[in-house]
Amino acid sequence: MKPVKHGKRVWTIAMLLTLAGVSSVLWLREEQADAANQQSRQVVSQEAKTVAVINGAVVDEREFQLFLQSVKAQVASYFQTTYKAEVSQGFWTEAYGGEVPLVKAKQLALDKLKEVKVKQLMAQKRGLLKDPGYPAFLEALTKENQRRKEALRQQLVIYGPQQYDAWGYYTYLVSNLDPRIKDTINEAEGPFADRKLLDERYALLVKQELESVKVVVDEPSLARIMMQ
Repeated sequence: MKPVKHGKRVWTIAMLLTLAGVSSVLWLREEQADAANQQSRQVVSQEAKTVAVINGAVVDEREFQLFLQSVKAQVASYFQTTYKAEVSQGFWTEAYGGEVPLVKAKQLALDKLKEVKVKQLMAQKRGLLKDPGYPAFLEALTKENQRRKEALRQQLVIYGPQQYDAWGYYTYLVSNLDPRIKDTINEAEGPFADRKLLDERYALLVKQELESVKVVVDEPSLARIMMQ
């Protein structure tokens, strides 16, 4: 009888340790979700100044900073390769061969924003996007992270990250616009027998929009933005 009792004690201890481990993982996930949601709520509540207006769509400093960070590595690599520059203190505001990294980064960020805003506005005109503004995006980000947090709490399966950061969710939403816009073009002008022809038609429409895009930049606001 003694060996049996010892086996029961070992089994009980093992179960308790397993339950404790599961509880710790769930607690850690909830802590991470709470932190992400708190950060999202803080960002939503902040007032941000307008940096640019692209075809009537407002780009505030938070959205611009998001795109500025996305080109940071690209710009640093360019100056390292072209001018053998070292990314150290003062790098972003130093001139190299007449070029300033921060100025170049801001221009690249603005160029990327032009294309994205053109696509967002195309989607809005087709009823695929209600609001292309960044505050609306931040509200959507908070709701999505809350949904994921609740799913984790209920131990449901979720796809993708436990919590999205701003750039991850932004690029996810933008990437989903392309096929949806193409579907509306196919319905309105098609059907296109060849998918390649539809892709070319979409690319042409985006190009035409970019060629006539109107951008108004708030220079003082743009000048205040620094690389983080």
